[in-house]
Amino acid sequence: ESRDLIVIGKSHREGEELSAAPDTLQRFADVCGGEAGDFTKTERIITGMLDAVESKEARTAEVYRLWDNYLVIILMAGLLYLEWSMRKRLGLP
Repeated sequence: ESRDLIVIGKSHREGEELSAAPDTLQRFADVCGGEAGDFTKTERIITGMLDAVESKEARTAEVYRLWDNYLVIILMAGLLYLEWSMRKRLGLP
């Protein structure tokens, strides 16, 4: 693959020439593999750029195991103790 290097030599005064240079923009686009256009083609160019970008959305799932949490174990032990103590108090087997 070969690429062209485009160098435009002008004076370094900022804003010397503010008009668009469509031929230069098209050459840049051709070298980079992109697309150049004026304001009438803006929506099409932006849509093409968005279609080319991959989605960075990733779906993740986290699994919480019930018995790996010490609070759940303490709660279950407390409920079992409560049931046992109520059975003893009421004289149930």
